[in-house]
Amino acid sequence: MKSPILLCGLTLALLGLTACSTMPKKQPLVPVSHVELAPFMGDWYVVANIPYFAERDCVASVESYKLLPNGTIDTVFTALKPDFDGKEIRVKTLGIVKNKKTNAEWQVQPIWPIRIAYVVIDLDPDYQFAVIGHPSRNYAWILSRTPTLSDATFDGILGRMASQGYDTSRIAKVPQRAEAPALPVPGR
Repeated sequence: MKSPILLCGLTLALLGLTACSTMPKKQPLVPVSHVELAPFMGDWYVVANIPYFAERDCVASVESYKLLPNGTIDTVFTALKPDFDGKEIRVKTLGIVKNKKTNAEWQVQPIWPIRIAYVVIDLDPDYQFAVIGHPSRNYAWILSRTPTLSDATFDGILGRMASQGYDTSRIAKVPQRAEAPALPVPGR
């Protein structure tokens, strides 16, 4: 006679496999066709996001990228929390380009050996805005060289994100200082 625990375990495993096979699968994120790394480097305002836990309640968020001689990317996130008079937070990570043909698929390593997917899913031809996605669609970042985007540009970005399977109702604008300057595009 088989063990009731083993039988129960096998039954649950089969039910789990059946449930997984009937659940709709998300299509992979579609990265942009190519990212020139030199003009992508520099500072970007985070104008909107679906934040991870450390970004909640942040304002004046800026993401900074610097290409290192070994081809990795020094990535620094700075912000104020919980308001413009709040404490500055600074998070440093390492960006690793995974798809060297397109440069649009990275992994970000906050600490070794943890690596998090980072996919450039939208990019302005003049590198004035970019959208970074995560395959789960639970995180996203809309970056800009200016502290705000026009309504038409922002709405266009949201439409393209929706076509990639994002629930755009989860995207929240990040407050930026109105007097913040436009940031230069390196290599342009």
